[in-house]
Amino acid sequence: MHRTPERRLLFILALLLGLAACGAPQAPQVPGQDTPAEPAGASLSAQTHAGPTDADDLDALIDAANAALAADRMFAPPGDNALELLLRVTEARPDDARARQGLVDILPFVLIGLEQRLAAGDVAETERLLALFRRADPSHPALRRLGEQLEAERARRELAEAARIDADERRAALAAESVAASPVAADAPAEAAPRSVQPPTRSPASPALAASEPAKPAAPGPAPAVPAHQPTPPTPATAALPPVLAQVAARYPPQAQRRRIEGLVEVEFTVRADGSVADARILRSEPAGVFDREALGAIQRWRFEATGREVVGRRVFDFRLGG
Repeated sequence: MHRTPERRLLFILALLLGLAACGAPQAPQVPGQDTPAEPAGASLSAQTHAGPTDADDLDALIDAANAALAADRMFAPPGDNALELLLRVTEARPDDARARQGLVDILPFVLIGLEQRLAAGDVAETERLLALFRRADPSHPALRRLGEQLEAERARRELAEAARIDADERRAALAAESVAASPVAADAPAEAAPRSVQPPTRSPASPALAASEPAKPAAPGPAPAVPAHQPTPPTPATAALPPVLAQVAARYPPQAQRRRIEGLVEVEFTVRADGSVADARILRSEPAGVFDREALGAIQRWRFEATGREVVGRRVFDFRLGG
């Protein structure tokens, strides 16, 4: 009976010693926080080091932009100019006041550059500058106008290219026709040669030939009736035009005005019985396609005195700067 409590006491002591032994590694863990503190300190230092590195990179970009401005590389050459460098800063840090102010100072000059590239017809460079301009200020009021002018320039180039291709095809067709006709022309003298030799050998027949040959030109005699009939339409078209009641001047295209382009457009139209204008079409345009729309738009708004009959007329619109 006495041994049982002793054994229990010894067991409790042993258990306490075991717990103390197990708690020993836990106790160093409280000061042992120095061990995990090292990686935590290392990551903190890495983060603080990464922050200044990014800031240093942005400062370097701003310094490079200032150097580009000093070297008059405001928006060219591509990839190494102040505009693109400042855009990189604002896209990495939108609230950077230095880069934002730099863009505000540069954009007016970029706008001038865009106008100059458009006037010169440099579509590729205009597209590049317009994309940079849109990145710098997506809500700028000039973006829509510049985009429309760029589309008009593209359309004008497409029309000019189509006209060039058409002219090349026509020249090629004419050349092919001349090549195809050249063997016939070469054979004709060979056939005419013996005929020219034969008449001297039979002199009695030559008067008969002389008498019969003048009769042959009489066959194409009706041919002059074609040109005789052609001048009749233009005569009433120009001379019989009724008096003009309302005349609208053609608007000078802004693009042509900026590029200092002059030209003319000849329009043919029909004056209806009530004096209104219909069926207007272009007869001649120099340079092609530049002033056509303005000339047609103007003549369609003209009004003549009502005569009760239709008359065809013509009008030449001159587009001169300062006139």
